[in-house]
Amino acid sequence: MVKTFDKNNDGVIDKDEVREMFAELKIPRDVDEFFNRFDENNDEKLDDKEIVARGRKDRISERRSRRRYGRFADAAHLFLVFQ
Repeated sequence: MVKTFDKNNDGVIDKDEVREMFAELKIPRDVDEFFNRFDENNDEKLDDKEIVARGRKDRISERRSRRRYGRFADAAHLFLVFQ
């Protein structure tokens, strides 16, 4: 997930990268609200561990996202968890 949207290749997704992702995918969500839900250590960066942990908590199937959304599966999975 992180690799897909990590524009500066630092291994995490920051708020600017999430804003870009939301804009590209036309996701009408508040980035701060998104980080409040996913950023478990409050460093204002998301890594794969935080995203996977949140997905497990919400019991959203990544496999289901991949079947439905193909190449946009990572973003779709994230969006489904965020709803």
